[in-house]
Amino acid sequence: MISGSGCGPAARISSNLRTDGLLRALTKTGTICPAAAEALASSPKRISSSPPDAGQHKTYGAADATLTYGFTPALISGDSFSGALGRAAGENVGTYAIQQGTLSADANYNLMFVAASLQITARPITVTADAKTKVFGDVEPALTYQITSGSLAFSDALTGALTRLTGENVGTYAIQQGTLALSSNYTLTFVGANLIITPALLTVTADDQTMILHGAVPTLTFKITGFKTGETASVLTTQPTCTTAGTSASGVGSYPITCSSAVAANYTFSYMPGQLTIRYSTGACLGDLGHAVLQPINATGTMSVFKLGSTVPTKFRVCDANGVSIGTPGVVIGYGLVAAVNSLSITVDGDAYSTTPDTAFRWAGDQWIFNQSTKNNGTLNKTNTTYYFGISLNDGSWIYFQYGLK
Repeated sequence: MISGSGCGPAARISSNLRTDGLLRALTKTGTICPAAAEALASSPKRISSSPPDAGQHKTYGAADATLTYGFTPALISGDSFSGALGRAAGENVGTYAIQQGTLSADANYNLMFVAASLQITARPITVTADAKTKVFGDVEPALTYQITSGSLAFSDALTGALTRLTGENVGTYAIQQGTLALSSNYTLTFVGANLIITPALLTVTADDQTMILHGAVPTLTFKITGFKTGETASVLTTQPTCTTAGTSASGVGSYPITCSSAVAANYTFSYMPGQLTIRYSTGACLGDLGHAVLQPINATGTMSVFKLGSTVPTKFRVCDANGVSIGTPGVVIGYGLVAAVNSLSITVDGDAYSTTPDTAFRWAGDQWIFNQSTKNNGTLNKTNTTYYFGISLNDGSWIYFQYGLK
């Protein structure tokens, strides 16, 4: 209650008025008008919201936090606010006004709202390039990446593509961000990687070679395969070197040919061995045909036919590159019948030899000889038959011949 009358400076204000502050706002130079004071005693209380709590913000893509606020002076015990604050619509990075929304007090209060803002900040995200390799000359691999920190919001997606430093030679090339990008709603951090170009593989294969016993070693050659991008052997800065253990003094047989030491930018090398085969001459040998049976068996032309029971001399020579007949032990490593065919029309054209039969080839008089008995022979025992034979030599070759028995 307000006691006193009139508009005097000594008017007393009862303590049950709403606020001293409210009354002071209505006094004039300290003079209180009782009539006015009486009316104010039942007027709504003025409440001012303090600015919504400072630092209200969120990261792009995150859910909105509850918008909070303060107010002065305190509400009368038992009174409360209803409703909630709102804000200007939008989800992109920026500043959005926080609005009173549905926030209200009952009719006993005059609510004065003081606005503030909500800040949406950029969403941090880290993209890391995947390390890549390729072989020189091969197709470029796709440059890919992973999101290694943070995440995309909503249905957002990265645009653009990674690039790398230019170059196609063997080496290391930095993978760069290129045009890869996100909208201004993100703070994009890019972590690079490298594309490594490794050497391509060239295969050097030694060519197989043959030579005549005690002759000159042939030129050792090779082939190179595996060149990329249309390149040829011209890119080699050092040609392969090929060697063999076989020499002009070596015996018949096979000797490996190996290559090494090739050099070319952008390539490594593998080596495949070849083989040098040293054989007996097939040319003239002491006036007769070498590497063939000698008389009385015809090597060519009409087949020789002997009478069953004869001892047939089987003879041959093999010579080196110098025409020297070779009688080294081990020249003959096998001899045998290959086939037998009925030949009813053959006639005997050879003498009936009666020399002492041999059990194997032997070296005698610059030639190899085997006196083959056809008497009481469990294999050569049919008349009117053509027999085919093969002599296996230690250079890997064969001498084939035939004769008939009548």
